[in-house]
This record gives sequence, C-alpha cells and structure tokens, in this order.
Amino acid sequence: MVRAIAFSWRQAWRQTIGMIIALLLAGLLTACGGDRPPQSAIEQALQLQVDQTQQQLRQQFRSVDSVATVERVKVKKQQSQAIESVKGYRIEGTYSLSIAKRSRNGINSPQQHITRRQNPFELYLQQTDEETWSLARPLADGHWKIYPLAIEPSTPDT
Repeated sequence: MVRAIAFSWRQAWRQTIGMIIALLLAGLLTACGGDRPPQSAIEQALQLQVDQTQQQLRQQFRSVDSVATVERVKVKKQQSQAIESVKGYRIEGTYSLSIAKRSRNGINSPQQHITRRQNPFELYLQQTDEETWSLARPLADGHWKIYPLAIEPSTPDT
C-alpha cells in the first residue's frame, strides 16, 4: 500500500509540474505574439484590396463612380506564413462595406448608400521590419504582388 501511495504522489507531482510548464510556455508564446499585424495594418490592407477590386470593376464595366468604405473589421483567424521568404500572415475575418454612389456634383447622396455587413475576407500581410507592413496578393504563377502600406509608426505613451 505504501508503494501505491508513493506512486500516486509521484504521478500527481509530474502532472502538476507538466501543467506549470505548459502554462509558462503558453504565457511566453502569448507574450511573443506582439509582432502580429496591428489592426490599422489589417484595416488599411483590406481597404486597399476593396479599392483595387472596385477600380477593376469600374474599368471593365464603366460603372458609376462610387466610394467604398471598409468598417467594423473583425479578425477571426491569424496564421504565420512566409511570403517570398519574408515573415507574413494569412488573416481571415469579417467586415462591413459601405458603398456610396457619387452624384455628378461629387456629393454623396444618402439615398444612394448601401451597407453590407458580415462580409468574409482573407488577406495576406507581409512584415519587412518591425513597423513596415505590406498587402500581399497571390498571383496565378505562385508569386506575390506586394503593395506597401503607409502605417503610422506607433509612438510610446509619455
């Protein structure tokens, strides 16, 4: 019986040590997650992607001039992914898109305003240094088209 109690105590000790190590590793991994794309980079990349698509449609169909605005961006999933041997991320989530048709005098009319909510998105961001981000769009040949983003550098709180 003494042997059974000693065995149970050792097993409980190992499990406790294992849980402590797991919690420490989880804390370290969370702390290292500070190099994830900032929300401003994600929003700007998504707006650029929408603008590029809208421009292509305008050229193809000679459509009416309108302004599309990305709002309420919610990231649901972020994965690290190398993009042309540079650190990058694949990001998925949802956003709202507001489209306002421009009238001939350039003023947006409230009657010509549409908002679509909960649109899914997938985009790729490339990080070339600590605060430099680019939208990366995959091409059919397996390469990437890179669009630098003008992200304001973060300033430390004073």
